[in-house]
Amino acid sequence: GTVIVGTNVYSICVEKHHFQKLAKSILRDKDQDLSSIPAVRHGILSEEICRRRYVLEQTKKNICSATHPCELVVDPTASYLCCSPHATVVEVVNSIVSYGIFECKCVYAEPGATWNDLISSRESFCLERKDDKLQLRSDHAYYLQLIALSDTLDLNWIDTCILKGQDVYVRRLIHDEEVSSAVKKTHNFLLQLSSARYNKNNLICKL
Repeated sequence: GTVIVGTNVYSICVEKHHFQKLAKSILRDKDQDLSSIPAVRHGILSEEICRRRYVLEQTKKNICSATHPCELVVDPTASYLCCSPHATVVEVVNSIVSYGIFECKCVYAEPGATWNDLISSRESFCLERKDDKLQLRSDHAYYLQLIALSDTLDLNWIDTCILKGQDVYVRRLIHDEEVSSAVKKTHNFLLQLSSARYNKNNLICKL
């Protein structure tokens, strides 16, 4: 199978690159091992810490959450499309049970760096300040990746927990039909990409 990362999901959705150029780039890099990159390794090693911190933050809001690590999930309507979220969530609020997805993002940064430092120094950082409030950028690749995960699993909400040292930002995204319509371009892209003209091997898009 082939893993298509969030950056490529973004490029597909906004039609940033011509199909042939993007397809060749994805197939060229599909076997690349990213685990040795410091930021990637930091994210892998910090996932469990981030998951526990998320549960703690929800408890502070009187929300009882239980997270369950999730393996590969295949889209029942498109077998070539799958995802592997960090966890599924069972949430209880006022005796009402709901189900969602949990995704974590562990930021690799210098000790002592603040959110504002990262926003001003990293053009591609996923957070921004608006009216002096921290928020997830809706024009960021990570945002579209979250929506794609939600659509593939067909659940109404997805929570992301962005962790940097002791600082944490939790945001819930609810199903948005307008954004989802853009994300569905991934399906059409993969149908073309999996054709014999571009790739003779089995192709799976893992979000």
